[in-house]
This record gives sequence, structure tokens and C-alpha cells, in this order.
Amino acid sequence: MKNRKVTSRRSAKVKFTLLRQMLSYGVIGLISSGTDALLFALFVYVFHWFSLAANLVSVSVGITISFFLNRKYTFKISDHIKRRYIVFFGVGMIGLCISEIILWGGHVLAVNAMVTKLCSCLLYTSPSPRDTERGR
Repeated sequence: MKNRKVTSRRSAKVKFTLLRQMLSYGVIGLISSGTDALLFALFVYVFHWFSLAANLVSVSVGITISFFLNRKYTFKISDHIKRRYIVFFGVGMIGLCISEIILWGGHVLAVNAMVTKLCSCLLYTSPSPRDTERGR
């Protein structure tokens, strides 16, 4: 009977941890994506950068913010930071390539750059720091 209570408490703690991680990951995803979109708009509409160049910089910043915030607050990972970041960023570059192709298509079709950017954001997601753990 005592083992059931201990198991039940562990199960509840695991569920709470997973819920906290999911919420944290979602909030950090919104912060990262929002930063990406705001920088993109700033570069395209204020500084008049070409949308593909603006996207390259804004996505890179968003990926970096996502990595460091999730590493610290969501998953609390502190080992192999350089290696994890390189893998995380590398996987994020796949999403960047997809986004660049979509933006290029929008440019060719004369679709508003911000509309195309938002559509591209819906089609890819950045990796989780846990995804980089599997490569160990």
C-alpha cells in the first residue's frame, strides 16, 4: 500500500513537471517567434532590407533566443552548451531554408512580405533542446 502512494506521488510530480515544461516551452516559443516577426518587420519596413536577408537574421535571432531560454527555464540543461547549440541551430536552419523558399515564392508572386513570413512560420517549428540530447 505504501509503494502505491509513493508511485502515485512520483506520477503526479512527473505530470506536473511535464505540464510546466509544456507551458514554458509554449511561452518561450511565442517570445522567440514574436521576436523573429518583429525583427523581420523592422528590417523590411523600416530599414528596407530584402525579405530573404531580413528573414535570415530574424530567424537566427529567434532560434538563439529559443535555445537559451528553453535551456535555462524549460529543460534546465547546463552541459555541453556549445555542442547542443550547434545541433539546435543546425536543425533550426532546416526551418530557415523552408522559410526562405516560401519567402522567395511570395516575392516572385508579389505577395506582401509580412503575410508570406507569417505563413512560413506556420509551416515549420524550431527544435526542442531535448531533440539535441538524442545525438549524444
